Amino acid sequence: NPFVQRLEKRSVPRWISSLLLLAVVVGFLLLSLGKIIPIALAQITELIHNSSGLSESIRAFVTSNTIFALLRNINVPVDELQEKIQSAISSSAGEYFTSLLAGTKNLFSMVAAMFSHILNIILVPFLTFYLLKDFPRIQEYVQSWIPESKKETSITLVNKINVLLSEYVRGALTVAFILGTLIGISYSIFGIPYAIVIGMMMIPLYFVPFFGYFSITAFSIIAVLLSGEPTLFLFLVVFITMGIIILSDMVVLSPKFIGEKVGIHPVLLVFSLFVFSILFGFIGLVLALPVTAIILLLVEEWRNYLKKAESF
Repeated sequence: NPFVQRLEKRSVPRWISSLLLLAVVVGFLLLSLGKIIPIALAQITELIHNSSGLSESIRAFVTSNTIFALLRNINVPVDELQEKIQSAISSSAGEYFTSLLAGTKNLFSMVAAMFSHILNIILVPFLTFYLLKDFPRIQEYVQSWIPESKKETSITLVNKINVLLSEYVRGALTVAFILGTLIGISYSIFGIPYAIVIGMMMIPLYFVPFFGYFSITAFSIIAVLLSGEPTLFLFLVVFITMGIIILSDMVVLSPKFIGEKVGIHPVLLVFSLFVFSILFGFIGLVLALPVTAIILLLVEEWRNYLKKAESF
């Protein structure tokens, strides 16, 4: 709607801008279904096929790790440590990881199938077009339900929530696409396998604070272990890339695209993630940040209301 409004201010009729936006979105979905998702599914299939040797790859890496060789050179006893690590690696690790990857592949397949069905249904783009075209009239109609005595306050509050959610959703999507693209390109340059899959996974996982970065780092390490010849250089590439990604997000991208309106104290964010995950599971992790931000906004509005009441 903001995109349509900007074009409307430039004397472009709403029906033209709505149709243009709908065509761009449908075209992007068709491109994703035809090009990107098949590549991602092929990489996931290959990853599942190679994951059976995960335990052997980890054992081989532990045995030939240059870190242990360096510790031996300085007379640090590491043989017993190596034996304990090897014995701790269960042979079923590969099976667990294969199951996890199979679930991920099913998720991608389900998403692809869902988008295919949506695109086959004419009703969805039809309704989208008319919702965008007549959105101002819909707003006026909904506002007509509000009593005149409460209309100004209610509209002001709803507009603040709208700005908060709009800034978060659009900003987070932009940042997620940028970070996913950077991860995919960086990993591809340095030869880390499954770069496209890992980059695509960054987009939905970005909406889960902390957990997203941890998951992507874990998948990156597993991809290096399954590369055939894991080297210390590839692990350094993973950690340096993720470090740059996290730093870029915190210092540059989030402040620019999301802003300070969604800013939540880290302690409160961790607490909200804990509570929402217990109550609603994984969906709660996704909703924790925006819902907490709305709650804080409502609390702040209530405090301002009480202050005004006291002043009278």
